[in-house]
Amino acid sequence: MIVGIMTLIFCVVGLLSQVFTRSVQAARVAAGEVRREVHYDTAVDHGDIDRKTMFARAATFLGYLVLFIVLMATIGLIPTIPIFVAAFMWFEGREKWHVILAHSVALTLFVYFVFDQLLRIPCRDGPKSHSVSSGMLDDLRESSIPSNQKECDMQYLDAFNHFFPKPLWDKIQTFEGAGKNIGKRMQNIPCIFDLDERLRVMDQFENYRQVISLGMPPIEQMGTPEATPELARLGNEGFAELCAKYPERFPGYLAALPMNNPDEAIKELERVFSANDEAVGVQVHTNVNGAPLDDERFFGIFETAQKYDRPVFLHPSRGEEMPDYAAEDKSRYEIWWTFGWPYETSAAMARIVLSGMMDKLPNLKLLAHHLGAMVPYFEGRVGPGQDQLGKRTSTEDLSHVLRDLKKRPFDYFKDFYADTAVFGSRPATVCGLEFYGVDKVLFASDSPFDPEKGPGYIRDTIAVLNSLDLPRDDMEKICFRNAQKLFRIQ
Repeated sequence: MIVGIMTLIFCVVGLLSQVFTRSVQAARVAAGEVRREVHYDTAVDHGDIDRKTMFARAATFLGYLVLFIVLMATIGLIPTIPIFVAAFMWFEGREKWHVILAHSVALTLFVYFVFDQLLRIPCRDGPKSHSVSSGMLDDLRESSIPSNQKECDMQYLDAFNHFFPKPLWDKIQTFEGAGKNIGKRMQNIPCIFDLDERLRVMDQFENYRQVISLGMPPIEQMGTPEATPELARLGNEGFAELCAKYPERFPGYLAALPMNNPDEAIKELERVFSANDEAVGVQVHTNVNGAPLDDERFFGIFETAQKYDRPVFLHPSRGEEMPDYAAEDKSRYEIWWTFGWPYETSAAMARIVLSGMMDKLPNLKLLAHHLGAMVPYFEGRVGPGQDQLGKRTSTEDLSHVLRDLKKRPFDYFKDFYADTAVFGSRPATVCGLEFYGVDKVLFASDSPFDPEKGPGYIRDTIAVLNSLDLPRDDMEKICFRNAQKLFRIQ
């Protein structure tokens, strides 16, 4: 990358240096104070140049520089080279048209080969030619993401990011242990509870909106089954108020539920969905204080979501109390987060699939956070691997599981929606898009958990998507149209 940038600078400076040199020489010839022999390259200096003429030629040089910059910004590097070289050589009096053509083609091919093919630094704009489904993995290289690639007219509807309404945040601060573990991290990120800071971060991005949801920990970990319904209602009412006050910023929110009290969770879901108060979906964590989501106690919650045709967003939940190894009493080095969370999401997806829930609720819409976690990367295990379910187990008969399902496990995994919240990872984004397809992926940033505490993952995710060279229609689907359709909002 550094070599490529240095080479580009060398080429541009060299070309503009030639422009300036020829401009000065031409000025001297025009002033009659130098004798032109053959052409500018062999002109011999015989006197001083008139200052007015010198300023005129300097202005010409600046004009060439402006032309180069404007062309670069408008049409990209590759189309700029032949146009700029031809314009310069023509106006500066280079002799034959075939010489101009030869110089233009030669320099264009050189720049194209070095930057676009050898270094894989995109230097073309214009119509997009290939989509993810046509084999983007074959084209994936280690490449930089140009910071100047922008889709200024693109809308972005961020489907999965996190915030705490002030009434709920203030309530949480009164709890014992509010600043421990995951709560400790929340305390140090103003953007997750300070509305002014949140709006300031959002102002950094054009045409950008958020569907907001609560951060960690889950409501069910904040109190007893008797206490959590009030907390869920406090969060949902706070979100509804924000969405009503700032509809151009927050067109909707994901409802929070007291999952350790399933009956009250269903009542709260009925309330927010029937109230038409901008609750466009519901966030559910991948286990309920250790219980799996396919436990029959929670079936009514998913059934209610299907009844109202609202999506269920799966968010991982795992802490250091779940050890990395059976012989230990806790997880170390935050492995519970780095690798535990993707496993949690994947395990929850598998339990939902293999328990038959998606057959019982065929119209249920589910989104797996972090681009489907481990599933896209382990496509081989999810596909032909699980087609052999039961052949690795001797303690119980699992042969009935596949017979009871209406289709392959692999096909159910493909029915999930996913989001782009992979912390700016280009390979992960490509892998997820290959697996789910552009119709099932929603733009999401997971803000504000980046090192900058707000804008970082938003900016990185936009840059990654811009680097993929997707057709405009596919970009629109990912960036906002899929979310509009899933949430039924404009």
